[in-house]
Amino acid sequence: MDPKAPIYRAGSKQQHVVYAVALVSAILAVLTFVAVVYVLYASPSYGQGLVTGLAAFWVIWPPLWFYYEYFWLYRSAAAPDSFEMFKHGQQVAVAIWAGISLTLSGLAASDFVRPGQLTLECKSSVHTSGESAVFSCHRQLSDESKPVK
Repeated sequence: MDPKAPIYRAGSKQQHVVYAVALVSAILAVLTFVAVVYVLYASPSYGQGLVTGLAAFWVIWPPLWFYYEYFWLYRSAAAPDSFEMFKHGQQVAVAIWAGISLTLSGLAASDFVRPGQLTLECKSSVHTSGESAVFSCHRQLSDESKPVK
């Protein structure tokens, strides 16, 4: 089995689609990494939602792609004797996909991206004459629920 042998017929539309999707997926993986680093360092209030959304995307998109690629692209434009190489490529891609998905899912469920608790603190003051009371309230975001980074 020659690892440099083509999997798709040279110049086929399917080969171009696979290359384009691979490029877009690599760009999305880099953007996902940048977004997660931003969430970990900046701790925005929407951090947990963003990481959860990215995890959902990476859990759903790759299996759909693997299914589409095999049933609609590979089977219609496979190079002769390329099935073992195709399977090997899919196994490598699945390992990368699982690593990204599990890391994002674990991070989304952790306290690292959970926003701090919002508390409302109120104080009352009574004047010495006893005639009026003043209440002062303010909201405060506490980071007690977040682990130390």
